[in-house]
Order: sequence, then structure tokens, then C-alpha cells
Amino acid sequence: MATPPLLHRTTRVTIIGTYAGGAEEWSTGFWMGNETADADLPTQQLADDIRSAWYNLFTAPASQISNRWESTLVKVSSVGTDGKSDSQDTIYSAFAGNCKGVATTFFPPQIALAATLVSTTPRGVGSKGRMYLPGVAMAVEYNGTILTGAVNGLRDQMVTFLNAVNSSNATPNVVVNASHGSVNKDGTPKIGGKAPITKAVRTVKIGNVYDTQRRRRNGIAESYVSGALA
Repeated sequence: MATPPLLHRTTRVTIIGTYAGGAEEWSTGFWMGNETADADLPTQQLADDIRSAWYNLFTAPASQISNRWESTLVKVSSVGTDGKSDSQDTIYSAFAGNCKGVATTFFPPQIALAATLVSTTPRGVGSKGRMYLPGVAMAVEYNGTILTGAVNGLRDQMVTFLNAVNSSNATPNVVVNASHGSVNKDGTPKIGGKAPITKAVRTVKIGNVYDTQRRRRNGIAESYVSGALA
């Protein structure tokens, strides 16, 4: 299967962690780059700055992330216009100490709350990206939604986090939506489709309904209880 192309060399940031003492692993991430040029190659300072900003978000009481979730590593990779990364252009920054949420409630590992990263493009490719935030443990009301006040607290933490990433002195690059454009099932560009595009993120939106990430629940062994019929 072909690797979809990108408009410019772009930086992929991946944040990695565990749930329930390592029973499950999770990851989330975003892109950094430039709308009109290649992104700088990642540096150790950039990875460390992202790690520090994420630590502040992850451990903030207003984020309401469960203490069964832990962040362990930030991975920052340069991705070429061919859509491929190179291990020689990948930087890691590990969390030196305990980076766990502080909420004492918790949901199953596949429950996630989506943060939508919005550019100035109103619709279509490059307009929106998504980060599935791990471990959010906000209570659900009788109608199935999360209270607005709780969502506002996490939104503010996400705004602070993304602003901190954009303010890193390690690079002038910013958080972007890096779209591959229109591609076929095999990853090749679609003839007559939309071209790859890179757009700076200008807004973050947090919804009040949980999503699911099935891949975050694939390591816990399931056991059964049975009952015999008469």
C-alpha cells in the first residue's frame, strides 16, 4: 500500500502512555509545520517543550483525567512529502517522573473525548483534525452529555497547551492540520481529487459527548462467569 503524500515536510508529534499500570497502551498526537514551506527538523528542545506543556495539561485538575492513566513518552518525527518518516529525524522525550491524571473516577480504556483542531479553511481537506484525549473522567448527565462547565475547563487547558507548543523557542513552526488530500484506498493520490494541504490550527473545540477508540482496549484479558440452566 502506498504512503499518502504531504504538501511540505511536516512534523508529527505522538504522545504515548499507559492505562491501569500498563494493562493497555494509548497514543494521541498532532502535526506541526508551516503552511507555505517545509517544517524545521525536530530538536530535543522542541520535544522537551511539548512534554512539559502536556504534563501541565494532563495533571491539571480542570482536565479531569483519571489517575489510572499515565503519560510516558513524547515522540517527534519529521515526515517528508512522500509521507514517510526517518528514524534519524525522530526525537524522544520521556516523562522523568509520575505524569498521571488526578481524577479518582475512571471509565473503560476505549472511552475518549475528542478535541477538534480547526483551521481557517471552512470545510474539506485541511479544515479539521482530531486528537482523542485519553482518560477523561467527567460525569455524564441524565441526557448522556457532559456538563458545559466541565468541558470548558478542559477546553481552556487545551488552549493553554497548544499555545505553549506554538510558543516554543525551538522552532517557528506551529500546530497544523496536514492533509494528504484525496487518496485512493491504496494510498495513492486520487486523479482529479483534492491536493495535499497544510493549514495552521486556529481554534480548538471540545464536544460534550464521549467517543470510543476501540484500539485502546486490546490488551486486557477478558474472563467469563457462567451460569447453568435448569
